[in-house]
Amino acid sequence: MNKHIFEFYGKNFTFLVLNLYKYNLKYFEFYIKKKILEFPNILKKAPIIINIKFYMEISDWLLIKNLILSFKFKIIAFCECENFNLKNYIINSGIPYLNIIRNNFIFNIKKKKNKKYKDKNNKFSKTVVINNPVRSGQKIYAENSDLIIINNVSYGAEIISSRNIHIYGILRGKAIAGSLGDLSAKIFCKSCFPELIAIYSNYWLYDQIPKEFIGTSSYFFLKDNNLRVKKI
Repeated sequence: MNKHIFEFYGKNFTFLVLNLYKYNLKYFEFYIKKKILEFPNILKKAPIIINIKFYMEISDWLLIKNLILSFKFKIIAFCECENFNLKNYIINSGIPYLNIIRNNFIFNIKKKKNKKYKDKNNKFSKTVVINNPVRSGQKIYAENSDLIIINNVSYGAEIISSRNIHIYGILRGKAIAGSLGDLSAKIFCKSCFPELIAIYSNYWLYDQIPKEFIGTSSYFFLKDNNLRVKKI
């Protein structure tokens, strides 16, 4: 018999974050409607976190909060508020503040030249190779190069490449290829349980991936600007 009635423990979840950069109610409403039409399965009644680092006025906050709620979003928390008065005002209105734990990208990682391929400037493209496990909370970024992970990527970890990604272990975290706009980028995975898969701005969360591909050796790519997946 379990001796404990309940327990508290930490766990990573994936939430959408809405970054507010500047206030214009008319344009904000227009673009929110546009995004909901583009991604109805993701955004309909979605729980979100609001980042208001660049957003400072209490009066504007009230208007934009009501507009967000009118679209049936669930506001879980807000973050990165640098205005002390605004921060306290929002907390007192019943919305909790979320502290962001900063994880630096890993730049000091081993790079190997791949002499078989050249970029548009006739320079040898580079391949970033990671031999160690990528653990929860870790982020790895490979700029202007392919990224090869010869190990597992844990849940809560994030790997990003401006080109292709190859994972020869189990993928449980987030993988983002073509981050600078390369729509020909692909993600190859030996054992696929991803928290999130993305190529540039096109992404799937775990529950959007067809079930027959979960746990398989698969690769993800874009076709007609839509995310696709095939077994290897």
